Amino acid sequence: MSYKELACLRCRIPIGLDSTAGSAICKKCGNEYPFEEGVLCTDRNEIFMGEFDAPRMRKFIDAAREQGWRRTAEEMAESDSATCNILLSPTRASFAGLLQPQTTGSVLDVGAGMGAVSLQLAKSFDRVYALDMVFERLAFLNVVAEQESAEEILAICHRDVFNLPFGTGTLDAAVMIGAFEYFPLSYPNSEIKDVQLRALSELHRVISPGGTLFIATKNRFGWPFWLGAKDSSGLRFGSLLPRRMADMASRFLLRRSYRVITDSLRGYASLLQDVGFRDLRFYWPVGGYQISKTWVDLTDDKAVMTEIERYVNGPIKTKLLRMLASAHLFKYLVPHFGITIKKTA
Repeated sequence: MSYKELACLRCRIPIGLDSTAGSAICKKCGNEYPFEEGVLCTDRNEIFMGEFDAPRMRKFIDAAREQGWRRTAEEMAESDSATCNILLSPTRASFAGLLQPQTTGSVLDVGAGMGAVSLQLAKSFDRVYALDMVFERLAFLNVVAEQESAEEILAICHRDVFNLPFGTGTLDAAVMIGAFEYFPLSYPNSEIKDVQLRALSELHRVISPGGTLFIATKNRFGWPFWLGAKDSSGLRFGSLLPRRMADMASRFLLRRSYRVITDSLRGYASLLQDVGFRDLRFYWPVGGYQISKTWVDLTDDKAVMTEIERYVNGPIKTKLLRMLASAHLFKYLVPHFGITIKKTA
């Protein structure tokens, strides 16, 4: 398969990809990018984070190779049913319909993790670039791709979202599912907004004119946080506070800085527009973005009311949410967002 979108990090020109040779090599500068366990390593590092610790993850990979990844995942459900459900759920990429009309060509899955979203995207796209900074996750993903004959998927271990290994304007689509809020952790010495803007600017660079970026993330002001739910940093009410106060509270209560950052509807819109994206649309993933079956356009008042009646449990909660929808406030308080962003020509 020809992965024509791949480019040298140094020269920005297409690199020759030959997995049988054990590496990809830039024809201009000779920069070499090795394959390890079927994973293309363009910016390999030893950082580990994820669902399990490193030794358990390695055992998980070995078991998947020996007895099949589905059986291994099902056995894992006894101790970690939530991760297993996310891994096996066929609705992990239910948002793919929102990428219309662009569901062919190439797509970048940023923060691909263990591959559940990439596996579903491979059913629609010709080339799926599954990018993550944790090598072990991608090693498992590669086992999945081999066993599912998903030749469309190329796993790439890469850390720096400010410098992606793709040519300018070459990708038809890119998706980030629960990844964007964690980027500031990788750049502890940079201002949070600067990290967000640089990452989005790089995505704007690699997406082709007319292409689509899709982001699924939590809403900083989602109603669970007003009721005391922990935010992505593990702090109660943290996302509701001004960032400086949240950082002070996190340092005092959790002994770490506040750098897993979510935003509001207006906050995300502002960031995206600042880097040149213009055509934005926000959706409500009913039940959460991880395994949502329904994505409701937040500008469609009738559809919002219908889903409130259909999925919300309890008459009091239903009444309160209907009141918010009638006052045109509902879209600011949904727990999660799905955002489609078109790159205009």
